[in-house]
Amino acid sequence: MHALLVLLALACTTDTPPDDSAPGETSPPQETDPPVDSDPPEDSDPPEQLPPVVVNELMSDNESAAQTPEGAFEDWVELYNAGDEPVDLTGYFMSDDWTEKDKAPLPDGTSIEPGGYLLFWADDTDAEGHLPFRLSAQGEGVGLFTANGSSVDWITFPPLAEDHAYARIPDASKIWEQVARGTPGSLNAFLEEQITTVVERGATWSYLDSGVDPGEDWTLLEFDDSGWASGPAPLGYGDDQTTQVSYGDDSNDKHITTWFRHAFTLPEDALSDATSATLELRVDDGGLVWINGAELIRQGMPDGDITAETTASHTASSDDETNYTSYEIELEALQAGDNQLAVEVHQNGPTSSDITFDLSLSVEAWVVVESSE
Repeated sequence: MHALLVLLALACTTDTPPDDSAPGETSPPQETDPPVDSDPPEDSDPPEQLPPVVVNELMSDNESAAQTPEGAFEDWVELYNAGDEPVDLTGYFMSDDWTEKDKAPLPDGTSIEPGGYLLFWADDTDAEGHLPFRLSAQGEGVGLFTANGSSVDWITFPPLAEDHAYARIPDASKIWEQVARGTPGSLNAFLEEQITTVVERGATWSYLDSGVDPGEDWTLLEFDDSGWASGPAPLGYGDDQTTQVSYGDDSNDKHITTWFRHAFTLPEDALSDATSATLELRVDDGGLVWINGAELIRQGMPDGDITAETTASHTASSDDETNYTSYEIELEALQAGDNQLAVEVHQNGPTSSDITFDLSLSVEAWVVVESSE
């Protein structure tokens, strides 16, 4: 299958492959009355030979599902060529208003291969691959028109949930479904979220509780921590931790900092399919987290350089001592194969009564559970 993905913006399609029937005749039932400009008249457009291109999928409330090349989350509309020949769409138009069919002229040279997809971002801009209108999350119409104003395909879609798409399943069929995330520019499918936890809460960590800085390279994978102690999290002292660490010989002059390391393996397929990663951190009082030598998170710590004697800027108490704070981290911080987590936990002062540390890390992916095939 040749997939032609020209990123632009818009809304979705009708539940009828193009033919000579009046547009909108087979539109699905609406949950609310669409705007007047979304409802074509019954006697619209004389019959003519139309290309087998349909509005195949759309999203009208894209908050986090799909990003434009510029990194924004915008509404989108996907066209699909259900025929056996390429279709040249030069001179065609897209619009979300039946009374203004020429809102978005397609650029010269716009074409779509047989079995191919064409994606437009509906963000109210005139840039290439984008549409000069947005889609309504409350439902409206959107379609493709010939140069003389004949409707190639028109779909009136209902209100859609956040990050849900409206899709023909299978591609180009008359059956429309609301689906999570959507598959812009590729085979329409039902998706479900798959979470792979690569570091569990309660994992075993190596730790250094001497109070002596282990050196600049201690956050790296190749650092030798074979002389460190180890035990399962939560680690710390003063409360009901699973592994007790030392604070030194003087309860009135405890070590300010304790260091922790944990290596994990991330399968290549888990990383390549991942759409996001989440780290959950439990730390009393403050802490810094590194992955593969790069600082990732500061919690309850001051800005600037940190040493073994830097005290936390926050005092954990009550629920702070047991709560996990969730952070979404960049996938670029991870690598396929072996990875190294490194965490240092800081007290807010040498007489502080307790420290606690635990951490979990997971990657999330949206996987196909049923597709158009």
